[in-house]
Amino acid sequence: MAKNSSPKVQVLYDLCKKTFTPSGTPPPSPQAIQKLCSLLDAFGPNDVGLKEESSDDDRGHGFFGLNQLNRVVRWAQPITYVDIYECDSFTVSIMVSLALTVC
Repeated sequence: MAKNSSPKVQVLYDLCKKTFTPSGTPPPSPQAIQKLCSLLDAFGPNDVGLKEESSDDDRGHGFFGLNQLNRVVRWAQPITYVDIYECDSFTVSIMVSLALTVC
């Protein structure tokens, strides 16, 4: 893992390396998976080098409101992924919604 990565990303890497072993070995325990889930629940955009969502962003408030067309377009943004780390045992990727500006 790169030395300039965020502390949370480093912790995630270390925990994945400890939890996931090469194929052919027993799967991780439910407790190990829960520990990973708890760590991931605490991640935000800044932890992976992305900009924080704007506070006036209304994508999470449904389709109701004054400008319904704009909201529908914003809900339908393309999504891609970015690999952070990959090895034979695990891959760490993030899903990213590509924001498009509608004029």
